[in-house]
Amino acid sequence: MKRNFLILTGIVFAIAILAAGGCKKPEATVNIFCKAVEESGELQFTMRDADSTVVATFSSKDQNKLVADLITIVRGGTVVFWEWDAESDVTEFVKIAPQVYGKIIPRDPKEVDGSKKKLMLVIPGNVEPGQESYYIQFVWQGETVTVDPHLKVPDQDSQ
Repeated sequence: MKRNFLILTGIVFAIAILAAGGCKKPEATVNIFCKAVEESGELQFTMRDADSTVVATFSSKDQNKLVADLITIVRGGTVVFWEWDAESDVTEFVKIAPQVYGKIIPRDPKEVDGSKKKLMLVIPGNVEPGQESYYIQFVWQGETVTVDPHLKVPDQDSQ
């Protein structure tokens, strides 16, 4: 009886540790929905978040323009998901990867459910403020298109 009590106490103690933070969940989730459609004979690419806030839009006639306004704000511990909008003419990513492996984007995003329709990346929890570029590649009318957005971790003061 005493042995059973000790085993049950140990199990309760283990559950308490896990519930108190032993299995830490990410601080936030950021869903980035990408949309590529044809408008007036041009490719129109849009990134938006889950609240339908448009992060940025550009068309193929803007290809020579620096795409400095494609910035998504993240925090340490954030899980970032990229997926195609339901209204997009494109449904799979060729690749999403950092321009240079850094502290915010230390690795390539992983496929979700073994598909290139949705990719994910966990931002390291102890990441310092900064901004890093990455690229999104997809096929549009037989051509590979590359878009160069950024992930930004703001300073503590601007949170």
